[in-house]
Amino acid sequence: MAVLIARPHQGLSHLASRRGSWYVLGALFVALLAYGSVHPVPPSQAARVRYLDSVIKCPECDNISIAQSNIVEAQDLKEKVAALVASGKTNAQIESYVVGLFGTAEIIAPTTHGIDATIWIIAFIVLLLSCVALIAYLFRRRRFTPHSASDGDDEALVATARRDASHP
Repeated sequence: MAVLIARPHQGLSHLASRRGSWYVLGALFVALLAYGSVHPVPPSQAARVRYLDSVIKCPECDNISIAQSNIVEAQDLKEKVAALVASGKTNAQIESYVVGLFGTAEIIAPTTHGIDATIWIIAFIVLLLSCVALIAYLFRRRRFTPHSASDGDDEALVATARRDASHP
């Protein structure tokens, strides 16, 4: 008779052995996939104009956008941006137009406030924890070794049963 003898549960191997942990990990993985596959609604023209006004520098001011400036040149550029958006130009085309007029120093790099970095860090941590849990689970399974718990009496009973079964 073979008996599996296990070592006491420790650390992550205990967590990896629980079925509920795998369900939670799977649900988290599916949720992250669903979150990453959602495509945002295209911005309205007004939202695009606000965005472009915030990333285009005022040609006559020091380090402020045309959205923050009230001088005539900034107001004229805001009107031109709004007209280009209304005519169907893309953000990249409008930015290229401004760069062509004033140079590359007129575009302010937009800040995402760390959102993109946070998503990548969370995805990396989830992937890392998944790998650790999987490795812990596989090592835990490998530690189970079959041991024979039989003694001479058991072996004698089996031999007798075999002999009786072979001679009816």
